[in-house]
Amino acid sequence: MNINRFLGGLKRTVCVFLSSVLVLFAPVEAYVASASVTIAAGAYAILAILAACGILATSETFQALIGSWTSEAEYLARGASRQLGSYAQRIYDNARSGDVGIQETFVILEGALISAVCCNWGDTVEGIQVLAEDLKEFLRSCVGLTNTGAYIQVPTVPVDEVWGVTEWSRLEEYPLPNGFLTSPTCAQDPNYIYFLTVYALSGYGPDCMNIQKWYYYKTVDIFGFFDADRSRLTLYQRDAANAKYAAYSAPVYSAYVNSDGTLKYKTDNYSTWNRDWTLCTPADAGKLPFPVFTSMEDAQWYVSTGEVRNAYVSGTITMDLDGYRADVMDLAAGCIADVLTMPANAESGAEKLGLIKDVYPAGTIEDVQEAVKAGGIAIDHVTDVPSTGDVTLSDILSHVISLPSSIAKAIADIFTLTEEDAQEQLTVPEIISRKFPFCIPFDFAYLISTLAADPVAPRYVIPFHFDYDQWSFSYDFVIDLSSWEPLAVMIRLLMDILFCASLMLGTRALIRG
Repeated sequence: MNINRFLGGLKRTVCVFLSSVLVLFAPVEAYVASASVTIAAGAYAILAILAACGILATSETFQALIGSWTSEAEYLARGASRQLGSYAQRIYDNARSGDVGIQETFVILEGALISAVCCNWGDTVEGIQVLAEDLKEFLRSCVGLTNTGAYIQVPTVPVDEVWGVTEWSRLEEYPLPNGFLTSPTCAQDPNYIYFLTVYALSGYGPDCMNIQKWYYYKTVDIFGFFDADRSRLTLYQRDAANAKYAAYSAPVYSAYVNSDGTLKYKTDNYSTWNRDWTLCTPADAGKLPFPVFTSMEDAQWYVSTGEVRNAYVSGTITMDLDGYRADVMDLAAGCIADVLTMPANAESGAEKLGLIKDVYPAGTIEDVQEAVKAGGIAIDHVTDVPSTGDVTLSDILSHVISLPSSIAKAIADIFTLTEEDAQEQLTVPEIISRKFPFCIPFDFAYLISTLAADPVAPRYVIPFHFDYDQWSFSYDFVIDLSSWEPLAVMIRLLMDILFCASLMLGTRALIRG
């Protein structure tokens, strides 16, 4: 018995027992506990598809990839305002691409995504196969997808930054004024390094921007921790000698600038302060001159070893994972069924996701396939068996008739080798490959290559010309054996088999002596 399956079953049995005790002795608390584990049908559908793609995800993963919407109208509204999750926004944008080919592909994906997210318990959702393959392609392009990683960095949704709406803005839209702000004290001090300009809304209203320039001391070893959900960058100082770290307050020069780029106050009215955190765009957070992390585990590894591991990548958001299976993601295209059969209710859905979670980390690929199939999606090897429609006797007969030619082609493809190909692939010295008995495999390959040549019916043309005195005669005698071709094919096949059998028997007797 598979130990993982046994432990998973034991765990579920214990959970059922404890739940029963909870219901008997504390019914109100039991109701609250059961309600807390419920999952929306749309979230289940996406998490099940991700499991079939090799990703064991969390509800936070669903939010990062898909966003918060439960209807097509809400999807369209959020897509237009760029408020979808990173994967859903990618589909929305490409479905409205100016490239007709891209648009057609993603319109199909958009329909499948909407059907999956907006489904109900007990529904049958179609279009899963293309959606799963596109999800695989998207996830393969992300950063940090490893068997040992607990998260992955996926691209954030680009947001148009508008004055007075967001807490930062583009440098080219709001130029810095000349004077102190472009060359403050720290810029003239060789002991300091500039690393970030922050555009923050001021308390004076949307027509005034607080522009901050951040610096840090050169000899200080600092690193950052970036919370992409809140766009918040926190600074820390690393004590390498003691493998410790503490908050670091960087010097900040700040001034208020009007929307036309002029200073709100006179040039000497600016402030200098120290802060250990700031709002920062995902694009800027990945371009700083010191390491930035999204996991404190990776930050602590850097503090202890000095090795930068899984540094933040510009323009991404961290997505937590419960597991990753490369063997499942690498299954052949089309191995996932096109139909998802949803569980009957939320409780059944939670149970099926629990089954998947039990076998995912250490179970065999067969265990994972079985658990995902129990969850509503079949994962198998690609097959030519029709999934729908009636199969007639003529269909079966046509496949049987084509079998000999398919086998013959496969054999011919294997043995169609030139001497150079054989030498290159087998890398056997010529002095061996040409000497008996080591030459036998090579001679056999050359023989098969010769016999695998396309047969052509013989056609002989014998010219006859006679010239004598006043007599002249010219005629071409044609001997065409194409009418005998059906019989020739049969004879040739029998002769080939007989020749090969005779050669093998003769070689066997020759080697024995």
